[in-house]
Amino acid sequence: MWNGKSIKMCEFHPLTFFVYFMVMIGSIIFLGNPYLYVIVLMTSLLLSIYFEGATIFKLLFKLLIISILFAVINPLFSHEGMTIITYFPNGNALTLESINFGISMGVLFISIMLLFNVFNKTMWPDRWVELFGNISPTFALMISMIFRFINRFIMVYKDLKLVHKDKSPFFYFSMLVTYALESSIDTADSMAARGYKTAKRTHYKRKKIKSGDIALILISLLFLGFLIYMNKTNRFVFYYYPNTALYSDKMSFVAVIAIYVAFSIIPLIIEITEDIKWKLLTSKI
Repeated sequence: MWNGKSIKMCEFHPLTFFVYFMVMIGSIIFLGNPYLYVIVLMTSLLLSIYFEGATIFKLLFKLLIISILFAVINPLFSHEGMTIITYFPNGNALTLESINFGISMGVLFISIMLLFNVFNKTMWPDRWVELFGNISPTFALMISMIFRFINRFIMVYKDLKLVHKDKSPFFYFSMLVTYALESSIDTADSMAARGYKTAKRTHYKRKKIKSGDIALILISLLFLGFLIYMNKTNRFVFYYYPNTALYSDKMSFVAVIAIYVAFSIIPLIIEITEDIKWKLLTSKI
């Protein structure tokens, strides 16, 4: 559940959407194609709006400010590129390619953060333990505790803002550090009292991999293979330097964009389909 809304993706095995989101994140990071950045930005924003409504725009506004900094700072330090617009007083060139790269990195930043915002709704601490508990119990425990403490710190910070108004940032920081230390001691004592690492550990497993999980994992792997093939054969490659250009024929471009859009909206299709089914069932009662 998220804000009273049931999330269908959480009914899949944790491995399914872990593979899906890793493919999505890896594809936009390693391929470095701004067309894919925009697709991920739009689809992840639509899914975030579907879950959170208009409140997601508060986060989007903050991300937009940081992305603008990317676009402004990069041309100041990177002077590569052949299309020179002007020169700085120190003699360094301001190039169109460096501006394009800065803007692309800003869009990439927003895309990844929104993608992780959706990913966080499908992978709560218990699902991390279920996914990695048998492979690496320590890693699974560490990841689950990190995500748990992040959410708790946000809640504690909001409570502090309500109780102690008009305080300096240092006050809130010191209070959060104190809370973190106290919580760590309580957690350590609780784990020791429950016999952590004193006996053979059992593996937490709540869900089984079903046919739908296998199908989505296979689709994700085939999609990843398709992107790697298109990139390695130079049918869909984007370069920022020395000239900003996309190397792709028309058919390959249409194929990659269409398949990428279809793959990126899979979570949204799953959620909307489940909502429609639920409303049809409830309407018959």
